[in-house]
Amino acid sequence: MRSVDLAIVALYVVAALALGLVLAGRQRDANDYFLGHRGLPWWAIMLSIVATETSAVTVISVPGVAATGNLTFLQLPFGYLVGRIGVAALLLPGYFAGTQETAYTRLEHRFGPRARRTAAAIFLGTRSVADAVRVFATAIPLAIITRWSLPAGILAVGLVTLVYTLIGGLRAVVWVDVMQLGVYVLGAVATLIVALGLAGGSGALATALQAGKLQVFDFSVSLTRTYTFWGGLIGGALLASASHGTDHLIVQRLLASLSACPAVGPWGGSTPEVERAADAARARLCELAHAFHAAGRAGELGKRASAEPHSPARYLIELAERAWPWSRSRRGDAVPGGPELRQ
Repeated sequence: MRSVDLAIVALYVVAALALGLVLAGRQRDANDYFLGHRGLPWWAIMLSIVATETSAVTVISVPGVAATGNLTFLQLPFGYLVGRIGVAALLLPGYFAGTQETAYTRLEHRFGPRARRTAAAIFLGTRSVADAVRVFATAIPLAIITRWSLPAGILAVGLVTLVYTLIGGLRAVVWVDVMQLGVYVLGAVATLIVALGLAGGSGALATALQAGKLQVFDFSVSLTRTYTFWGGLIGGALLASASHGTDHLIVQRLLASLSACPAVGPWGGSTPEVERAADAARARLCELAHAFHAAGRAGELGKRASAEPHSPARYLIELAERAWPWSRSRRGDAVPGGPELRQ
């Protein structure tokens, strides 16, 4: 089986490189490289985020947690859901205002350059340590299958990732993440089928249920239990708020989407007709925003928007602020920091 295993590993490496480089396209500027020109479909970004969260450490460690205990750790995702709803409602609108390219630019706008530098330094330090553990964990099964040494496995994983990331930028990373998530899911399904067969078929589930292995919820109030519903709800919400609200690893993917507006997200430019219509609408809105600014009417609009937060004037200003830099960047024009309409 060793030759078959090696062939599968080689095929996966070639597929990852080919998919990343082919779908990445040509990188015209920094916006293309770091944010995929803000044109990636919402579903690809969603799958990329899930794949990013589900590292080799998760694949290796979580089954061990379930085997030695039960499924109560699945209470954490309920907290994740609460935290991500909070991020979408409170943080994403600010990230999509103007032409911000990192989560730390937003912190600088709100709290000054010292906050940006501190948060960026913490991110770089913690991310370097975390990714080192993930690459090491990935190299372990690779070394077992190929009989390579661990340093050789680490080098191989690092080189493959470096090639498609360096050439294809974020767009290549996202599409490779989508492929990797597919491999994760198919592998999980295959593992479940094989494990059930080895354990005696569907009767194994009844045995596990009687032994308490399939318990998911624990509503007790305790500070000593590892997993409870309330601990998962609060802890998961705080963890998701930090990872998806301020960690650039996730925020960079969120900023690669067309906008924060769910009316645009579900289509994600999936058809040429939808994208052309979106381009035309935003180009027209860009022209209107520029006309208001050039004619000196923005001041009056700003006064009305301040006096009436839910007025049409306020809505027009918010739409113009988001569409103006996006529309100009799509045409290849220089993009300033965003129109200051509320003067």
